Amino acid sequence: MKISKLEQIILHNSSKVNLNRAKHILNNKELLKFNISKIDNVYNIYGNFKSENKLQTCNTHLKIDFVEEKIIFAKCNCSMFSEINYQNKTYLCEHLISTGLRFVEEVKKKLNNRTTNKDKFRIDKNILNELDFFRCKDSNNLAEKEECGLKYKRKKLEINVSISEVKENNSKCFDVSFFVGTNNMYSITNIKEWAESIINSKEYYIGKGLVYTPKKYYFSKADEELLEYIYEYTLFSDNENNERIIRIPNEILRRFLEKLLKKKIKLNYNYQTYITEVKDENVPLSFTLKQINDNYILTTKKYFLFH
Repeated sequence: MKISKLEQIILHNSSKVNLNRAKHILNNKELLKFNISKIDNVYNIYGNFKSENKLQTCNTHLKIDFVEEKIIFAKCNCSMFSEINYQNKTYLCEHLISTGLRFVEEVKKKLNNRTTNKDKFRIDKNILNELDFFRCKDSNNLAEKEECGLKYKRKKLEINVSISEVKENNSKCFDVSFFVGTNNMYSITNIKEWAESIINSKEYYIGKGLVYTPKKYYFSKADEELLEYIYEYTLFSDNENNERIIRIPNEILRRFLEKLLKKKIKLNYNYQTYITEVKDENVPLSFTLKQINDNYILTTKKYFLFH
C-alpha cells in the first residue's frame, strides 16, 4: 500500500473538527503510549491518551487491512466515541485519528530513513567513482591503470525467482525464493539481509566462492528495482520463521509479478512445475472451430496461467 493511500484511508473517515483536535492532541504530546502489531496483512495499532478530565486515560485500537486497503475495526473508550459511534460506518474520534496519523508518521520515518541513507550513499559513491575514474585515466602508473581497469570491469549477477503455490486454511498464497549467481546459482538463505546489504552496497556472502562486493559485481537496473521492492516488503511482512522465502498473498501477486516482467521464473502451480516468462501483454490465444453434425465445438490446445 502506498503512503498516500494510507493517509487517504485515515482522512476519509475523519471530520474536519476531529482532525484539528487530533493534530492538537499530537502537538501537545497527549499520546502517552503507542504500539503496533501485525497479524497476516492486518496492522493493529494501539494508543493510550490523556483523557478530558485527566483522571483516567483513553485507549484506542485501530485495525487496518493492507490488502483490502481499509479500516476494518476502530474502537475508543472516550465519551465522544461512545455517544456517536454507529454500526454501518467507521467513525473515528480525535483519539483514533491521532492513532492513525501517528502510524502514518512512523511508516514514513522508517521508509525515509532507509531512502535517505541509500540516496546519500549513492551520491557519495558516484562522486568518488567519478574522481577515481579520472585519477585512473590521467595516471602514468601502468600498474595503477591495470588495477583500475579490473575495478571497472564488474560482473553482472543474475537473479532467478522460484514461486510456489501454497494452499492452507482455505486461502491461497505464494512462497517466493531467490537464487543469485553467474553460472552457478546460489539460494538466498536470508532474503531481508541480502536485499538490505545490496541496497546499501555492503559486502554479502551469497555462497561458496561468491561474495558480493560493489567493486566486483552489479545487478541490472530492473533487478535493483526488484531488490528495493523485496526489501520494502520484508519491512512489513511477518515471516520470521523462514528467512529463505517471502510469502505473497494471492491478492497482491499481480503487483509482485509486475517487478518480474520479461524475467523467466520457475512456477509451481496446481501441483505442476513450469519454466515461464512473465509478460504484460495480450495472451496469444488460438482456437479451432469444428462442426460436427449440427453442433459446433470450439477448442484450444494451449494451456495458460492467468492472474
